Amino acid sequence: MKIVIVGVGRTGELLVRMLSGRQHELVVVDEKEQVVDRMTELYPVSGVCGNGVAGETLRKAGVDTADVVAALTNQDAANLLCCANAKKMGAGHVICQVSDAALYQDKEMLKRQYGINAIYNPKIETAAAIGRQLGMATDIQVEGFIDQKAAFFQLTVEEKSGLAGCPLKEINTVLGSNLLVACVNRKNRLYVPNGSFVLESGDEIGIIVENDKIHELASRLGHARKPVKHVMIIGCGEIGYSLVNRLLQEQKKVKILEHDEEHSIQLRKELPAEAEISCVNQITPELLEEEGIRKMDACVLLTGDDQTNLVLSMFAWNCGVSTVAAKIDESSYEAVFRKIGINHIVTPSLVTCELLLTYIRNVDVFNAKGNDIVAMFSVGKGLGEAIGFCAYEGSKGIRIPFQDENFRLKKDVLIVAIIRDQKFLVPNGSSMILPGDKVFVVANARDSLRTLDEIFAS
Repeated sequence: MKIVIVGVGRTGELLVRMLSGRQHELVVVDEKEQVVDRMTELYPVSGVCGNGVAGETLRKAGVDTADVVAALTNQDAANLLCCANAKKMGAGHVICQVSDAALYQDKEMLKRQYGINAIYNPKIETAAAIGRQLGMATDIQVEGFIDQKAAFFQLTVEEKSGLAGCPLKEINTVLGSNLLVACVNRKNRLYVPNGSFVLESGDEIGIIVENDKIHELASRLGHARKPVKHVMIIGCGEIGYSLVNRLLQEQKKVKILEHDEEHSIQLRKELPAEAEISCVNQITPELLEEEGIRKMDACVLLTGDDQTNLVLSMFAWNCGVSTVAAKIDESSYEAVFRKIGINHIVTPSLVTCELLLTYIRNVDVFNAKGNDIVAMFSVGKGLGEAIGFCAYEGSKGIRIPFQDENFRLKKDVLIVAIIRDQKFLVPNGSSMILPGDKVFVVANARDSLRTLDEIFAS
């Protein structure tokens, strides 16, 4: 496919990185010449320097023959106009990000007016990701969700857990839960293991757990936390605003610390009265103590500075806050956060890219029955992917028991769940895929699976 990416900020560059090397023709467009030069040096892409709204720039980028144009500048109006112009010039699919929440509420109208196929809001999606994590009574990082019926956790194997040296076929005996280990990241190499695979200390494992089994698993591993009822949010921009409304709807008590006085006044006008808002000049350990940090079940760091979020995360953790979540913009900080035990980390650019990548992957295989991919998220530090496919009559592997010799999956592909009639099924040897099923698999990211048929060995 030919894909044109207009605007190379954090999200744009991450999307290029995730798409490069996958037999796509990639073109990047940015107003800054040094940005275009750097991208063409680092990745196998073509580059055009210019205004991404201007027809001349878009013509140079070849949007008239593009399968997908993604507008990812930091200006909402420019993104909308870019999509409108690209569509008129002949682009197949046009998608963009819109950061303004009020504008995003009109996305269906905007899609019709500008001919846009999909619009995403990084801030609202980030707030939703944090909210889902706070809903889990555990400090284990949630990587994604299987149709809201189960969660995909990332867990590091520790000596004290009893998992080191354990073959995967015995893990249910050790943990006492019906779970599935879907992947293992060992020293930055991804394994999609079978039952004879033996875990080692330091392995990062991806585990699929049904929602009603999560507390049992967390308790066994010593990672259970009491349900979150009282939340402190430090820094309340648009992500915080969306998150506060979500938490209040869930009957949680929310306390906001915001340094901007004018913004604090606006928040008091717009947020429900139940939200407690404090305007503070500077956030210090002494101030956090005064504001009751030790009485909180959760603390969410949403300032615009990753280092500030890191320092405050450490302080909240040391104060005994059982659940600490942080937004980070630079993915390089993730390892630092995890090293000190802060596992609830959300990166807006990654959240957005996973949505964009799901859409782009579907464009590649769009058919009259509908899109094949219903969900997708990265696992194993980006080395793997969890993908949910639709099964149709005529798809490969239909009605063949998994234990049958004719049911053969590609190497490094594992079916981890089946959703049938709104029920979550853990696959076993007697399982089979039926038309209408949602089939979730884990595979190596480099395979770029697009359809259910592609999971099978030829």
